[in-house]
Parts: sequence; structure tokens; C-alpha cells
Amino acid sequence: MKLNAEERIYGAVFGLSMFPWTGWLAIPIAINCSLLWAWGGAPGQKKIWRRGGCVIIQTAAVFVSTANPWAYAAIIPAFVFLSLGYGIPSQFPEDAGSTLGAFYYKLVRRISGCPWHYKSPCRAELYANILTRGTIMLGLWLSFAIPMWATS
Repeated sequence: MKLNAEERIYGAVFGLSMFPWTGWLAIPIAINCSLLWAWGGAPGQKKIWRRGGCVIIQTAAVFVSTANPWAYAAIIPAFVFLSLGYGIPSQFPEDAGSTLGAFYYKLVRRISGCPWHYKSPCRAELYANILTRGTIMLGLWLSFAIPMWATS
């Protein structure tokens, strides 16, 4: 099975985002998270690889690096943020996308004045994708940052 390169990049970014707390341990974490992230997004695979595997690895690494038990407070919010999904609506293949992705897609279309069909030359899908994934990544990072900063 071939793993999606874009998904591997998102997993690696998630792994590296904890560098302030994990230091150089972030590099092997990024490699593991990139594989788990892509595996969880592969056709026929369960998303728990991404939602659970990456979050547990990251949480354990932050705890090992900081010895702060509040690192475990990030598990539930991080899982919730990943469960929101970041799919963008599309016709080919037909997919309604996630609630968050559909929200940003409609918002970008409305703001930009793009026509409401999928083959328009505007880049609403790209901008909605960036906003959706950025929101998820920000939420993931905050789910770790808030408990760590609150206890330091």
C-alpha cells in the first residue's frame, strides 16, 4: 500500500510541532507520526492510527521530556480536534467532506465570489484546505501548549 505523501507531511509537522517541549526527540517522533498519520488516512484503514497513535506518542514524548504529568491532559482535546476531520467537499469522488471543511469551503466561496460549481478556475478548494488543516493543527498544538504553559 502506498502512503499519501501529503498526509506524511502533516504527520511530520505534528511531530515536529512539539519541539519546544521534546527537543531533538521531535525528529523520531515526526517520523513515527508521519507514518501513522498517512496509515490512518490510507484507504480501508482506521483513522484511530492517526487520532490515537500520533496523540499517544506525542503525549508520552512530552511527558518523558518534561516529567510534567499535565502532558496527559492533552490526550482528550487532541483526539477531539483530530476527530473533527479536515476533508473538503468534492464531486469526483463524491464526498461531502467534514463539517469544518464544508464550513471553510462555503466561506471561501462566499468571500471570493467564486461560482458554486466545482470546475471553476478559482482556488477555493486550496484555500479552504489550508484554513481547515490550519485550524486542526492550531487546535492540536494548543491542546498540548495550554496544559504545559499553565503548569510551568
